[in-house]
Amino acid sequence: MGEGAKREELRENAKKWRDLAREAANEGGSPDTNLKAFVNLEA
Repeated sequence: MGEGAKREELRENAKKWRDLAREAANEGGSPDTNLKAFVNLEA
């Protein structure tokens, strides 16, 4: 695999993980759900 191909693969992987993290952080994602569950336990 050439240097340029490896760089492109790394960029694609970084974009994939960035998109997954953003999706999870949206309302209804696991961090949002866990925070709401925690707050409801404290009430």
